[in-house]
Amino acid sequence: MNSLETTKSLLSSPVSDIIEKHPIKKTLYESLFPTFDHKEWLPLVQKMKKHYDKILIKRGEKLYLPRGTKLFHGSTEYPFLGNNPNIKRITFFGLDIDISIWYILELVRLEHFKKRDNFSQYGFLYLFTLTDDLEIHKLIELININPKDTRKCGKVGNVCLHPQVVFRGTTDDSPNIYKLSSEVTLHYPVYKSQLSLDRVYVIDPLVLEQNKLDREWNVRNAVIRRYKNLDNLKRDIGMYSDTLDAKTYIKNYLSPPKGSLKKKRKKKTKRKSKKKI
Repeated sequence: MNSLETTKSLLSSPVSDIIEKHPIKKTLYESLFPTFDHKEWLPLVQKMKKHYDKILIKRGEKLYLPRGTKLFHGSTEYPFLGNNPNIKRITFFGLDIDISIWYILELVRLEHFKKRDNFSQYGFLYLFTLTDDLEIHKLIELININPKDTRKCGKVGNVCLHPQVVFRGTTDDSPNIYKLSSEVTLHYPVYKSQLSLDRVYVIDPLVLEQNKLDREWNVRNAVIRRYKNLDNLKRDIGMYSDTLDAKTYIKNYLSPPKGSLKKKRKKKTKRKSKKKI
């Protein structure tokens, strides 16, 4: 891949801080406040809000993501599922690759709840570019508010923007290495004409799994191949249609990593000393 072009296309989160505090887990008392964010996250959220002030266009009381903004969508499916007009649920897009690529690992790790065989071996990162300014109907400023649970974001035709935590796996099994990204939610069929699918990147989820404990690891290293000419991807899709059997899937994703299990120490037995005669 051309490194310069890759740098311009694959945008990282503007907030690079990494913290260890789980963003969702709360004490019993804290759970009484559903919109409560841990204090450790507040500085990062403030940084992201300042970033929004820089990139959003304000016209009167309305906010817009400008034309040319890149939106990323991570998936284990090809082609892009949003093209299906029967899908009426909201589609999640990242404003950077961090959350969208790591989301692929989350999808793969959750497959054992839905499948018994034929597990995903590859993932796909879809890169869209806005062809027109996109109005934001709601800007959520807390990470503990899920747009799926808000009436305004769930309404067909509404677009929401909010800071979101990057999990390296699921919310339950991610290592304590967290950073902040951004998500845009919308109903794709409504805005399809404003979203140009420019590139598709093939992702190796196993590389994500193998490096999720490395704080400094660059998520770009999970990219196997970039397709700018989408007709070439259609031609090559058979290369990425292989799946994993259950045994291999369990070994790759559900078995404890090497070195994580402590070896049991053998109990030392005292040798009986011979009595001196």
